[in-house]
Amino acid sequence: MKKIVLLFFLVLSVAILASQGTLIFKGTDQYDLFLGRNLIEGKTLFTPNTGIPEGFASVQLKQPVVKTSPGTEIHLRVTPQFLIHNFEPFKEKGWLKSVVPLYLRYRYDTLKPWLVLGFESEVSDYITGYINLDIPKDYRSYISHGDDFDSKPYMNFPVEFFEGKIEALDMSWPTFGYVSYANESFYASLGRYKLAWGPMRNGLAISDASSYYDNISSSYTTPLWKNGRFTYSFLVITPTSLLNDEEWIKQGKVWDLNQRRPYTEGAKTIIGHRFDVQFASWGRVGVGEINVVGGKHPDLNDANPFIIFHNTYGEDFSNVMASLDFSLAPFKGIEVYGEIAIDDVSFGSTEAGARGKPTALAYGGGLRYATYIKGTLLLASVELYHTDT
Repeated sequence: MKKIVLLFFLVLSVAILASQGTLIFKGTDQYDLFLGRNLIEGKTLFTPNTGIPEGFASVQLKQPVVKTSPGTEIHLRVTPQFLIHNFEPFKEKGWLKSVVPLYLRYRYDTLKPWLVLGFESEVSDYITGYINLDIPKDYRSYISHGDDFDSKPYMNFPVEFFEGKIEALDMSWPTFGYVSYANESFYASLGRYKLAWGPMRNGLAISDASSYYDNISSSYTTPLWKNGRFTYSFLVITPTSLLNDEEWIKQGKVWDLNQRRPYTEGAKTIIGHRFDVQFASWGRVGVGEINVVGGKHPDLNDANPFIIFHNTYGEDFSNVMASLDFSLAPFKGIEVYGEIAIDDVSFGSTEAGARGKPTALAYGGGLRYATYIKGTLLLASVELYHTDT
């Protein structure tokens, strides 16, 4: 699959950094301003990953963080949305299974919650806590209507609410929240929020196209050479393990080459680590590795941050993917960047056997431009990418 994406952003050029533990995410005005200001100065970001703590951002911007007083801010947001559509309802009884068409899920993910109640706590200059209570329309109600869920859902309005049905509102909230500690060289967080790796708008290895990830994340960064930095990042994600009936049968009866036992536990874990080398203020390269462990709970052999996951050879319970990306700013205001993700590369005996999988690739690149227009930041980019299907 090939795709071209054009992105334009206009952001007021005002930035105030608060607690160093507060996280900044892609797709927000704060991140676009952070990215654009550095690009105008001819600098690449020393880490393209998000969420990025404001402690790291202060190092990148060479801007001190404002001292904060401990306290909590409460905000309430109501977002009325009315959509009309005419797609066929998804009638399968097992609607939670992985066979649900992805296009329905992605459409649903574009909807804003009806109501958001947030509590943002500045615990100290280094610790931020964020509790977010967001109530969206229920997923089942979005993809079908009627008593038997077999009628076309012509609108997104929660009509079931007036009939006293719980399907009107999604009770799996919240979708966002975290506690984070950060200073200018170290960061750690625990929570539920979007993650992204790499310089592209939606990363090829880990993408913030997903609604959220339940995760533990940590990074450290140090000066490198004259104007560079070295940054190491580690994360653990626990997604929901969903298998249909055929996949459950296969899980216990189909064995891989050199597999020692069946792995049928209802567990799935994603472990990732990467390092970014900013060799100069205008250039950076990053190398990452992701280990997807399924059918068993991971141990330190699977989740050790400082090993090469591929070399653990986790037959039938582990799939390892590698990523490589770069960012270059050859001129002030212009950035060239690219990514490649590689899965199941055939290297002789390491992928041997009748069920050995072929090499799968995803790659992409982009050009980004930033400038000021009467005090407003213009940030534009064009991206081209390909994924094997």
